[in-house]
Amino acid sequence: MTRTGKITTIFLAITIALLVALMATYIAITNNKIDNYKEQLNNTYQSNVYSLGDEMDNIEVTLSKINVSNSKTEQEKYLTELVSLCKMAQNSLSSLPIEHNLITNTYKFVNQLSGYAYALNENMSKGGSLSTQDKQQLQDLHASSQEIKNEINNLIVEMSLDYSIVDNISPNAQANGFSQNFSGIFDETIKYPSLIYDGPFSDAIQNKEVKGLMPKVFTQTEAEDKVKKLFGEFEVTFDDETNSKDFETYNFSLKKDSVSGYVQITKKGGFVLSYNIENNGTKVTKSIIECEFIAQEFAKKMGIENAEIVWSQDANSCVYCNICYVQQGIIIYPDMVKVKVCRQTGDVIGFEAQSWAYNHTERKIESPQLSQEQARAKLNANMEEISARLCVIPTEYSGEKLAWEFKCYCDGAIYYVYINANTGEELDVQKVIHTENGNLLM
Repeated sequence: MTRTGKITTIFLAITIALLVALMATYIAITNNKIDNYKEQLNNTYQSNVYSLGDEMDNIEVTLSKINVSNSKTEQEKYLTELVSLCKMAQNSLSSLPIEHNLITNTYKFVNQLSGYAYALNENMSKGGSLSTQDKQQLQDLHASSQEIKNEINNLIVEMSLDYSIVDNISPNAQANGFSQNFSGIFDETIKYPSLIYDGPFSDAIQNKEVKGLMPKVFTQTEAEDKVKKLFGEFEVTFDDETNSKDFETYNFSLKKDSVSGYVQITKKGGFVLSYNIENNGTKVTKSIIECEFIAQEFAKKMGIENAEIVWSQDANSCVYCNICYVQQGIIIYPDMVKVKVCRQTGDVIGFEAQSWAYNHTERKIESPQLSQEQARAKLNANMEEISARLCVIPTEYSGEKLAWEFKCYCDGAIYYVYINANTGEELDVQKVIHTENGNLLM
């Protein structure tokens, strides 16, 4: 080999050695950064879990204090604390990397408990007091809070044993160990008492027999094709299947730029049971009427025909719409879907149709035996009627009833009164409660 060749060989060897060293250094630095990011993220998640544990502990203790207190002043103080604690718990829950189907009712429980405590406090500030029914309701809520608290504290104990949340996160729900650790607060394992409705009969799932799905059974491929057709602007990824008692579903993740979400579609009927995407909008550029139109058009896109909005509320820069089936001009409350629209973008960011899937069917509806005028005569004389319409409502023990719905004004508040359209019996009274998070019905 010539001298020049030897020099070239040595130069190449040195260059390669330097490149290898640089690459090794780069990989080491990169891995170190990744480890630091993982540690920071894990610390954030752990902090949120510990915060959630503290908040649920405090919620349980505060509910227990309300139940034993005989002082109206102290009861009002505890109710105020409860509202604040619930908001903190909502933030902690929403910031954890948990599969959505594991904590739907838990999140709703905390949200509605906040609204209930606020409504009770408002009533007491105007001279009212806790009724026997309120006290029983608070006892039921306390029992549920104890169960949730215990499950979260069990997870905290496990986390203290050198447990990494980040290492137990996976896009695959079945392999997501952290989500599975939250299975103790899965919707079906804790008794969640019936509480506040976000619209008339919005929690009405009366029939345990599923009536609203078409008989055709969809394959995973067929379901995925339908999701892509409905939500073509998103990248669609199959996650897993859910096989619950009443609904077997295919679950898909949605991704578009920095926005992610999910959709559940039933195997039987290929029906979109739920849909949710992240919402980063805080400004208000869309009117409530515009959002209602968007919600109704989205429902039609999901196959919800012959339906109209029966309740909407504006809260947290979003409009929440309850949409019910209409048959023979009559509102069918059991056949309901809920749609959530962002007021900044006009995007539908939430859709839930479990009540529709359970209950939707064509009914044989006989003409009412009582006219609107005859039913109106059954109202309290102090009620000032705003509007009236026929509807079918769910009842706790006896299925469905045909009723006259009267929206009324009395003593500075709005009420919905339901009179049996055949017997004149008063079936239900619901009061509109105004809160900083929107209107509730109790």
